[in-house]
Amino acid sequence: MNVIGECYQILFRQHGPQRFLSPPVQSAAPAARRALRHCEQIRAIENAPKPFKVKVHGKLPVCLEAGALTMVPVTCPQLESAEFLLEPLGFDGEQLPEGLLLSPTLVPAKRGFLYAPVVNVGSTKVWLSPRRPIGTTLPAIRVSAAVLVIGSVDFEICAGRLIVTIG
Repeated sequence: MNVIGECYQILFRQHGPQRFLSPPVQSAAPAARRALRHCEQIRAIENAPKPFKVKVHGKLPVCLEAGALTMVPVTCPQLESAEFLLEPLGFDGEQLPEGLLLSPTLVPAKRGFLYAPVVNVGSTKVWLSPRRPIGTTLPAIRVSAAVLVIGSVDFEICAGRLIVTIG
């Protein structure tokens, strides 16, 4: 993805908004054009003014049993395949019902859909209604097996230790 991402940046600098109409892209293989579109979607998500809210997927409420972990199906940005940092909602707006916890987690997503691990630490079951926001996502770009970039933060595993670089 790094090489294709670099190609996308060069095309963007050379052709601007008309990059997909440029001769090199028009003559490229369909798989290459799909990869460039994927880069464009990732860039749009990365440059969004605020994180994407994930919402409970489906038409029926989801039951979270007391004292249990439930993998809740939620919507996310529409990408063929991606990894996201899933975080709980902030304290400034909507929040999860009392007793529910969503820990920051790196999760895989496919076609705008992922599973959010939600723990019900309460003593009664809780129902989440469809389309209810439960968290936010930021795209995670895997640079290599040991390096992951989320927003402007780099995570690297070196000699069994996690190194975090902000900048």
